[in-house]
Amino acid sequence: MAPAATVSNVTFVCPTRFYISGFSNIPHVTYFYIFLCFLYIMTVVGNVLLLSVIFLVKTLHTPKYMIVFNLALTDLCGSTALIPKVLDTFLFDNRYIVYEACLSYVFFVWIFASVQSWTLVTMAYDRFIAICFPLRYHSIVTKPSIAVILLFAWEIMKAATISNVTFVRPAKFYLSGFSNIPHVTYFYIFLCFVYIMTVVGNVLLLSVIFLVKTLHTPKYMIVFNLAMTDLCGSTALIPKVLDTFLSDNRYIVYEACLSYMFFVWFFASVQSWTLVTMAYDRFIAICFPLRYHSIVTKPAVAAMLLFAWVSILSIISCMVGLLDRLSFCGSLVIQSFYCDHGPTYRLACNDRSLNYIITSIMFAVVICFPPILIVLTYVCIAIALSRIASGEERLKALKTCTSHLILVAVFFLPFLGTNIAVLTSYLHPNARIINSTLTHTIPALLNPIIYSLKTEEVLNSIKKLYKNNKLSNIIVSKKVTSLFWK
Repeated sequence: MAPAATVSNVTFVCPTRFYISGFSNIPHVTYFYIFLCFLYIMTVVGNVLLLSVIFLVKTLHTPKYMIVFNLALTDLCGSTALIPKVLDTFLFDNRYIVYEACLSYVFFVWIFASVQSWTLVTMAYDRFIAICFPLRYHSIVTKPSIAVILLFAWEIMKAATISNVTFVRPAKFYLSGFSNIPHVTYFYIFLCFVYIMTVVGNVLLLSVIFLVKTLHTPKYMIVFNLAMTDLCGSTALIPKVLDTFLSDNRYIVYEACLSYMFFVWFFASVQSWTLVTMAYDRFIAICFPLRYHSIVTKPAVAAMLLFAWVSILSIISCMVGLLDRLSFCGSLVIQSFYCDHGPTYRLACNDRSLNYIITSIMFAVVICFPPILIVLTYVCIAIALSRIASGEERLKALKTCTSHLILVAVFFLPFLGTNIAVLTSYLHPNARIINSTLTHTIPALLNPIIYSLKTEEVLNSIKKLYKNNKLSNIIVSKKVTSLFWK
């Protein structure tokens, strides 16, 4: 049974006030604060003047001056948040500050400084478009686009600042796993077997693709990427699951839980988009066969895969990083077999709206868009095949897609099934855990088997490697024998 662990039992000590030390042993430091006072007055006058001019003169109501207006506003607010309180603290020797006031002080100083920083980035973007794409400047840099960029900067900086100001982080989470299932140990032994076979299968496939030069093609670059993410994803998940439940180490440190979540979701997401890249490869091969080798090149595939890795890295980092702005002041029991994002962020007791938005984006990017794109790709392939007169040629072209279709079905159907069941009806936690476990592990096991058994090129390459290895062993043994008799 999981203990009723709460954060209040871990660490939660709030002081009534803090003491701000300021300078130490500097004579005539009062003159510095008088200089700050003068600086603040000039800042207010200058920025209010600039804001008024931009607001009143309609010719300055352009995207460029929207950014300047935002910078002037944050300069004014940032200085107002900081300098008057500094003057009050040290000129009037009010160095004690109440705990809540201190948090508010930190929040406003940091949020305006952070927004200033990203406003300068937006200015750089404006100059980049103006100089590099002058003819397209007015169609790219519009008022709505600048408003969205600035609003996004404010929201992200607000969220990041709140996470640094007030949070309650637990020392550990507790992974619940299955509940009231007899002989559940056999399931974990089965997972152990699945992991061993996954490692063997994917290492074999990676080795064959790496060693056989005829497989150094764009298509097998994608297969190599899929095998690598399968191997890494299984390694990120299964050993920890076995350690957690077979050894009964159900407590997991907060930071380790976030790392665990990051790697599991990252590799699952890359797998998803690798399947989309495979669909693109089949689409070009069947719909544009004469242009295939000029479109699907090694640099093009490498760029697509690299883009997928970097984009997903950014999204997953954002998704996991935003958990740091949550306070966990209730139950610390994660109703899953690993640190899954959904069950973890729902334990938070403060505002989760930003986490919900990034979760929705993540769901769309990983679960919704890839199968939709793959279906659209196969609709185009079906239309192209319907135009082929010969039934034999049609069947031959379709056979090149069977491996990919099996992989897509094995990967996406359980994911979609689980999420649809959760949204439409009640799904028992045990059923969800079993489905999630198999969804994360079985595709990685089946992918190398499908590509080894269903693809002649890989089978022939394995046979070729085996024959070459056998031949080299015979030659070596003959040389050793001849040396021995000499």
